[in-house]
Amino acid sequence: MDADTLVVAHTTEGARALPSQFPAELHLWKRGTALAKAPTLFKVGPTDSLFQFALTGAPGHRKIM
Repeated sequence: MDADTLVVAHTTEGARALPSQFPAELHLWKRGTALAKAPTLFKVGPTDSLFQFALTGAPGHRKIM
């Protein structure tokens, strides 16, 4: 999103994984904070196999699709 904010899909620090072992959640992580405390932006259900996201827009006006 910017130099201090990342959109992260991961399976570490207690984040859920799907049966396919892909991440089941999308998080917004801020530099200097614990990854485990990053707010969840999106979750998929247990029967999904994966999800995809993209960022669009100019710096300062980014949107997640």
